[in-house]
Amino acid sequence: MRNGNTIGFWTCTALVVGNVIGMGIFVLPASLAPFGFNALIGWIIVLAGCLVLARVFSHLARAMPDAEGPYGYIRRTLGELPAYLALWAYWVSLWLTNAALATGVVGYMAVVFPPLGALQPALFALGLLWAVVAINLFGVRTGGGVQIVTTALKLLPMLAIALLGGWLLLTSPASYTAHLPTTPITLGGVTAAATIALFAMLGIESASVPAARVDDPARTIPRSTMTGTVLAAVIYIIVSTVPLLLIHQTELAEASAPFALLMDRFAAAGSGRWLALFVVISGLGALNGWTLLGGELTCTMAHNGVLPAMLARNNRHGAPAVALLLTG
Repeated sequence: MRNGNTIGFWTCTALVVGNVIGMGIFVLPASLAPFGFNALIGWIIVLAGCLVLARVFSHLARAMPDAEGPYGYIRRTLGELPAYLALWAYWVSLWLTNAALATGVVGYMAVVFPPLGALQPALFALGLLWAVVAINLFGVRTGGGVQIVTTALKLLPMLAIALLGGWLLLTSPASYTAHLPTTPITLGGVTAAATIALFAMLGIESASVPAARVDDPARTIPRSTMTGTVLAAVIYIIVSTVPLLLIHQTELAEASAPFALLMDRFAAAGSGRWLALFVVISGLGALNGWTLLGGELTCTMAHNGVLPAMLARNNRHGAPAVALLLTG
């Protein structure tokens, strides 16, 4: 299946980061605020666990570079039935995720560009979904290129939050101790916060799914998986910690747009409204990444005989055209 239309380290890393960091990150600080410092402990636990999982994917990619990703890993080690059941469930989750992302992006686009609010939301969401499918029909390199661009853009507001936090630490360190979270640290609190954090990290396997399209998978997939996992986790921890320490716990928990609240209060008034644009970019990037993976996974399952063979057909751009159309 491997041909000249392959993807390398940066695209695979962008898949991991772009698929892990979707639209949920923009409300995650509010979701974790009720747990106080339990959330930070939970993040440390989740980071350790995700690094272990990333290491597992890395070892599997080195040991079975021609296995076509998770399906091949499970099939060769546990057998056909476990592989089919696991990947069927994962496959279903991909197109459910795309439905949620498409509808979420539509809501934010109406905020950024008010005239778009006049469009019928369901048709608008379908249009976005099929636009992303069309992009990926031009090949994995085209879809991967879009993923790199959208991932780079979605990291800009995260960088802004990190820089703001660093600047306040240098110029006004008392801001970080003015109203510390008061929630007591308990095992239940840590467990609940870690569960939310772990859900936010779903997608660390993204570099391994299109293994058949990856250039030098034995080397590229391990590097991309580890790099993307560490980068995504560090970003999540920073953007969860800075608002938690700078905004009163109760106020943060009730905020519908915690990043906007933080920027408006400590940067320039009105600057937070631009974050809606980055929510759209982040959502579109995640939609593109999961669509790419959905097409590749469908093609892989068809190639292994557990879905109709016609779904394994590629078009002249080397894209799994029938699989992508089915995903759409």
